[in-house]
Amino acid sequence: MVVRAGYGEIMPEIFNGNIREAFSVRSGVNMLTTIDAYDGAFSMQNSFTSQTIRKGAALKDTLKQIARDLVEAGKDAVVGGFEGKSGRGTAFFGPTWKVLGTYTDGKCFMDSRRFFALEKNEARDCEIPVIGPETGLLGTPRRAEASLEVEMIFEPRLVVGQAVKLQSTTAPEFNRTYIVIGIEHRGTISEATAGAPCVTKASLYFGTAKLKKPGTQTEIILT
Repeated sequence: MVVRAGYGEIMPEIFNGNIREAFSVRSGVNMLTTIDAYDGAFSMQNSFTSQTIRKGAALKDTLKQIARDLVEAGKDAVVGGFEGKSGRGTAFFGPTWKVLGTYTDGKCFMDSRRFFALEKNEARDCEIPVIGPETGLLGTPRRAEASLEVEMIFEPRLVVGQAVKLQSTTAPEFNRTYIVIGIEHRGTISEATAGAPCVTKASLYFGTAKLKKPGTQTEIILT
């Protein structure tokens, strides 16, 4: 299932995944359909790895090799600058998603049925480099234990893993560069039904290391 949303002719893809469950129920005079879908679910559930990696192989290359076993998601996998080499030949056997999660220490995710493995200070290229009043920032950012929660007017171009610069006038102490680790869109998009305004909530990783492009030493500077 592919979901696109936006403004006018600008309709970015905000979801591309597999339907897990779908059902319809009557609500008054209307029939409502609920769809439960997961990004990369088919790859996670149906991929299996049985490989032996040679002694001295770089961890980054090993992750790329294993990622090729991901059904649908491994062809254009993005792997960042994971350091280290295998001290001996290693056999990998089991569900591919579990193997990748173990050897990236959980630093991997799916986005639009594409596999990403990024270090905590690595970020993807993006179209929306700034979140501030001029780009639709709503209210005051809220600090969580290890992240910052911000809300803005519906922004379909925001993606998980990208770098973004926060420019808040009500909480300037939080203004700096972050990595987006979670996105939630909510609201009603319908020509037939009026509903709540469309809002995007972004979770920003509250790290301190300088951000860089995946697999490089190139620092990301947003203006």
